[in-house]
Amino acid sequence: SQVSARKPRAGRALLRRLSLTAALTRAIPFERRIPFATPERLRAAQERRIAEIAELAVEAVPYYREALRRGGLGSADVRTATDLALIPLVRRESLRRDPERFLSQRADRDDLIAVRTGGSTGEPVTFMRDARSLFIRDLNLRRFTPLVASITGKRFRRRAYLLTTAGGAT
Repeated sequence: SQVSARKPRAGRALLRRLSLTAALTRAIPFERRIPFATPERLRAAQERRIAEIAELAVEAVPYYREALRRGGLGSADVRTATDLALIPLVRRESLRRDPERFLSQRADRDDLIAVRTGGSTGEPVTFMRDARSLFIRDLNLRRFTPLVASITGKRFRRRAYLLTTAGGAT
C-alpha cells in the first residue's frame, strides 16, 4: 500500500515537469525575439498580457475582484501599465490576515507551494505560489542577471534554493 500511495505523487510530479517543459517550449520563440522587438511591439505584448491578467484576477481572485468593484472598476479598465496604478496595493497585514482572498479560485491547491518572507520589515508573511510561476520567475531572473551585471559592473553569484511541498520529501 505504501508503493501505491507514492505512484499518484510521482505521476503528479511527472505531469508538473511536462507542463513546465511545455510552458518553456511555448515561450522560447517569443523570448528569442524580445531583444529585437520594436518598442511598439513590446508595448502591444505588454498590454495584451496586462489585459489577460486583469481578466483572470477579476474572474478568479476574490481580493482583486472586490478591490476593483469598490473602485467602480472592472477588468476592462485595466489595459496598460499606467492603468495598474488603479489597483490598490496589497498591504502585508491584509495578506497575513486572510491569505485565501489572494488565491485564484482556479488554482490547484495540490500544486501550491508556501513561500515565506524573511521578516526583515516586521513579522514574516507566508503566501502561496504555484510551481509554474516560480519556474517563470527563475527564468526571468536568469535572463536579467547578465544585463544587470553588465550595467552595474558587478558579478552576481547564483544562490540555490530548494522548494518542497508542505511535509514533502526532498
